[in-house]
Amino acid sequence: MKSAICKEPRNIIIEEIEPPKIDENEVLVKVRSAGISALDVLAYMGLYPAIYYPITLGHQFSGEVSAIGKNVDNVAIGDNVIVEPLMPCKKCQSCLSGNQNLCQNLKMMGYNIPGAFSEYVSANASLVYRSDKDLSFEEACLIEPLAVSIHAIKEIGVGVGDVVVIMGGGSTGLITLQSAKRSGASAVVMDKIMDRLHFAADLEADYVINPSVNDASELVMAITKGAGSAYVLECTGDPFYLEKAFDFVCSGGTVAMIEPLGNKPIQLPLATITMNGIKLIGFTTYVGDLSIAIDLVNSGAINLNSIISHRFSLSNIGEAFEKLSQCQEDIIKAVINF
Repeated sequence: MKSAICKEPRNIIIEEIEPPKIDENEVLVKVRSAGISALDVLAYMGLYPAIYYPITLGHQFSGEVSAIGKNVDNVAIGDNVIVEPLMPCKKCQSCLSGNQNLCQNLKMMGYNIPGAFSEYVSANASLVYRSDKDLSFEEACLIEPLAVSIHAIKEIGVGVGDVVVIMGGGSTGLITLQSAKRSGASAVVMDKIMDRLHFAADLEADYVINPSVNDASELVMAITKGAGSAYVLECTGDPFYLEKAFDFVCSGGTVAMIEPLGNKPIQLPLATITMNGIKLIGFTTYVGDLSIAIDLVNSGAINLNSIISHRFSLSNIGEAFEKLSQCQEDIIKAVINF
């Protein structure tokens, strides 16, 4: 089978390798669509800690069941499926306390074991979920990042009547916007790119702000009647936006990081955080939220299809990564189709 292997930063090579073998409890999945995440791009650029090369990246994917082990009964050959990429040990303190996503021995596809930018992937059957036949493979591969946003919204406690500020109108920001709206919150989306703000408005953002044109702090304070937002969600992975987030959060509020910064340097206003009792928390994974994400998408409550702006084949994956590493403004979400 063909696999896209990142040999070193900025060097992805398509190689022919042996397909994975499955045991009695595993499923062999033919990958049909895989999303390129911010983590993937940082790893490609050599800016993500604990990534060791060579590595096959990719953890947001969907596909079709090609083979099953003899003990597998939750899916059948030919089923369309979504695969959870997280493999906790289920033995460490984090796992035993119910935080499997924070497993001290966590294995994750595309991070420390081979990922989804390959024609076939194997997975334990417990990590494989049936996908609605009416759902495209492209939409299905975005259910995994949706689970991250749902987990963040739940964990920080966003609810009816809250005003959240979402930093960034890219794919993560637009997915998080929809998650926040389904929780009953009002949403302010902030981005320097006007087309993304128009898109956010189409997806029910209550307010959109371009911080390069308007006084963002003044507008947020006006929207929140001078209090600031209880929840600011950083969805860009850009130090500029994270640093600015503390201008918008109220005393005792929460700044949540939903996109990884990698090794990018940042200066945080530690005095402001300390004196105002601001909570700073990060999310890149989830626990038990993938099935919730699937149900929301199947019900039509979340729009994933329109977020996909660029499509590439596996043979063009190097071009896709290079464009994403250059932060081309017209790219909201890129997927690899097999």
